[in-house]
Amino acid sequence: MKLVTKGNSKLGPRVYHTNTRVGLDGSCPGASEWCRDNCYATKGFYTFPSNVAKYSAQWDMLRDDPEAYSAQLISEVSKLPLGSIFRFHTGGDIANVGHVSIIRDVCDSRPDVSFYLYTRSWRLDAIRAAVENDLFPITNLTVWASTDPSLATAPNGWREARVFDSFDDASARGFRVHCPEQTGKQPDCQSCGLCWKAKPTATLAFAAH
Repeated sequence: MKLVTKGNSKLGPRVYHTNTRVGLDGSCPGASEWCRDNCYATKGFYTFPSNVAKYSAQWDMLRDDPEAYSAQLISEVSKLPLGSIFRFHTGGDIANVGHVSIIRDVCDSRPDVSFYLYTRSWRLDAIRAAVENDLFPITNLTVWASTDPSLATAPNGWREARVFDSFDDASARGFRVHCPEQTGKQPDCQSCGLCWKAKPTATLAFAAH
């Protein structure tokens, strides 16, 4: 079983990523009720039986044998082309404090790779503290606090990626930067690059999808 996947229609063909099972019984301890009802990773190709089995197996490995998971992920990332882009968890999230350490070690293993992630696990105090202490200092990793209509704004000092019912709602709330892939200004994330180049206090709006 491989942990790293190359590209998809939204990310683009050369943005690598890894995934785990979503939900409170998976790797999403910070999931809100809105998130659980609307998560895009419970729809579309994520529901294909082969993908359900794959991401469940990856979650089982992360949960049951984190050392083996870390070693395999670092090994696979070591083989990526120079200067690659890598997103942690197009489906799934930071599961626990130990997972934060795995992410740190993966990023440290490839300083030439640009990593990024979104997380609702900031809602758990222990994970939030670990992210701020261990991940914020990493210069080749961009971390976003993921929020939705049921949540308050992100903690101070975090980038915020917020989901809105529409981009009109986003503008009304002061979120002037709207996902260029969703608005059709860019064909995919690979062509855009905003999410791994954003300033530390950036805000970004997504439309629910």
